[in-house]
Amino acid sequence: MSIDSIRPVYSAMSEIIGNETSVNGLSNGPDFTQFLDNVSQETIRVEGLVEEFVRGGDIELHTVMIEMQNIKLKLQAVTELRNKVVEAYQEVMRMQV
Repeated sequence: MSIDSIRPVYSAMSEIIGNETSVNGLSNGPDFTQFLDNVSQETIRVEGLVEEFVRGGDIELHTVMIEMQNIKLKLQAVTELRNKVVEAYQEVMRMQV
């Protein structure tokens, strides 16, 4: 496995997050903790929309469906990121010292 296999995930996360952390002017890449917090908050917000819709609130079905699809895509991105990190870890552990 080479680092090129995670570049698409890295660039997608960079676009979603829109910021990077840095130490002494050197970029460490996007702040994934902030991304995970954002996904968590969005999930809670969408759950609230669904509950309001079910209770008969003033939310239209298409709005709820669009928000659910958006959060589904974000959760898939998190899952893919986790898979790539686990794969990279396993590759490092297989290296001969």
